[in-house]
Amino acid sequence: MNREMKLFITVGPSCSGKSTLISELEKRGVVRFIPSYTTRTIREGESEGKPYYFITGDEFVSMINNDEFIEWTENHGNLYGKRKSSFKAKDLNVNVVDIDSLQQPDNTLSGSELREQVTSSNFDIISAVDIDSKGLYNYFAEFGRENVFVLYVTANEETLRTRMLNRDGEISELRMKNGELEHRYFISHGSAFDGYIDTSKLTINEVVERALELMKMKK
Repeated sequence: MNREMKLFITVGPSCSGKSTLISELEKRGVVRFIPSYTTRTIREGESEGKPYYFITGDEFVSMINNDEFIEWTENHGNLYGKRKSSFKAKDLNVNVVDIDSLQQPDNTLSGSELREQVTSSNFDIISAVDIDSKGLYNYFAEFGRENVFVLYVTANEETLRTRMLNRDGEISELRMKNGELEHRYFISHGSAFDGYIDTSKLTINEVVERALELMKMKK
C-alpha cells in the first residue's frame, strides 16, 4: 500500500451501492466521507452534511465564481461540487491507514477496536468522495494520481432498477441513461480506475471485503 494515498473515490451509476460502501468503510474507521455541496432539495432522512451541504443556486454560483470547488457538475437539473476547503484543513497532508493491518470486517468490533488494528496510531483516515466520472482528473491534478484510489462500483440493470424503485418509489430513465454513460466512460478510460466491483449479487460485507482487498493491491 502506498502510504501517501490520500483519497478514495467511488464512481458509478445511481443505486450501484457507492454511498453504502463509503458509509460502511467510514463505520469501520477506514475512510472519512467528504460531503458535496448541492442545490437539490433535501430529502426525508437527510440532514446538513449528511450526505450533502444544501445551498441555494445563487450561493453555488457565487462559490463557482470564487473558484471554491475542486470540481463541480450539473446532474438531473441540480448542481453538485466538492469544496477545496473541505480538504485543506485536514486532508491535503493526510496519511493513510495501513490497510494491510486490517482484518476482515467484523460488525461485532467497536470503533476503538477497529482502530487498534491499524499498525501506526499516528496515521489518519483516508478522505472519501463519491463523484461523477467527469471530475476525476481534477482530483488527480490536486492530489497526484499515485495518491488517489478510484473504485468503479456498478450493478446489473435489473438490480439498479429494483434499488431505484425501492429508494425513490419510481424509476428514472434519465438516471439509468446516465448510468450507461458512466459505464461507457469506465470502459474507455480504464487507466483512470484502480478497481471494479459489481454489487448485484454481493452482500454489503462482501462488497467491503472486496474493496479492502483492492485497496491493498494499490502500490
